[in-house]
Amino acid sequence: MALTGYTFTGPFSTFYQNMPQAHASSLTITPTVTPRNYSIDAFRLLGAIAVILLHVKYRGLSNEVVLPLRWFGRFAVPFFFMASGYFFQKNYAKQGDAAVMKSLLNLLPIALVANLVFILFETSQSGGDLSKVFSVRLFTMSGHLWFLNALIGAYLMLWLLLERKADAWLLPLAHAIVAFSLITNAYSLLLGLKAEKAFAMMILSLPFLIYGYKASQTDFVAKHISVWGAVLLIIGGLFLQTAEILFLYKHSGYSPHNQEFLLGSLFYAGGIFALALKLSMPHDTVFSEYGRKYSLTIYLYHPLIVAAVSYAMSQLPAASLPIGLWLNPVLCVALTLLIIRVLSVKTPRVFRFLNGI
Repeated sequence: MALTGYTFTGPFSTFYQNMPQAHASSLTITPTVTPRNYSIDAFRLLGAIAVILLHVKYRGLSNEVVLPLRWFGRFAVPFFFMASGYFFQKNYAKQGDAAVMKSLLNLLPIALVANLVFILFETSQSGGDLSKVFSVRLFTMSGHLWFLNALIGAYLMLWLLLERKADAWLLPLAHAIVAFSLITNAYSLLLGLKAEKAFAMMILSLPFLIYGYKASQTDFVAKHISVWGAVLLIIGGLFLQTAEILFLYKHSGYSPHNQEFLLGSLFYAGGIFALALKLSMPHDTVFSEYGRKYSLTIYLYHPLIVAAVSYAMSQLPAASLPIGLWLNPVLCVALTLLIIRVLSVKTPRVFRFLNGI
């Protein structure tokens, strides 16, 4: 059944709006009438690759190599939340409550299919113990799919706030949640508290959704941030993030590998988001095309490819181990892009199923 007059929203919404006809035979998408900013699509691809680098197994590589790669990737999830809020505001301003329903109808099938795939995968890895898999997977804060679950919840919370005419309280609330997340996770051990890592990351969905929403509503980036201002935010955020990580490791023992969000990460991700809006690429490129079409699929299913590559690398003879260590992250990124591209072109039905269409 075709869905006419339907506009998808969210960090990967343009994936659906720009699918080739072979991928969109079962649905009709309302065409966009505004000029496209292809740089946002390109940064989607960069964010998806960064997520892969966060989850790759770096067995045997030194911290001097691994930690900068992990720290680089810390912008990705906040960026996706901000992009969601940015595009949601544009739809909400035109469609009101219908924009919320369309966002949820977009996300729920995607979340259901992805959870099903990983329930089956983790069942195969756990020797068939379904009870353990279901208890930690389906619509919880566990695993990489927490992003979808958190985004669904954030859309609902933002909608409730907008319905209650609480627009003036959005930014203060966002700042308060960010502070609470930092206290209950990154700075928890320093303050003598128990780290609530999963919960602290989950609640960050709402403030970053709000930041993107307000950036669109006020046109803040266009009015107040230049390209060089965005670059300075990125550099400053990276330096602050690094300083925080090293400080917390020295004074609280919090492993640099496990610190996922710090105050510097806020400025780092915000700078990336601002740069994506300011660059405003007028023409499509291979990077923007892949970001537009495949960033969602990369995010959802890269752990399957990472697991397969890691297993293959573990079978290498000892003499090949140094080469394998360096090839592992490169192969994970390259094979993820290649396999998803082949699926979209050669088996569009499978590709659409994996994306909840």
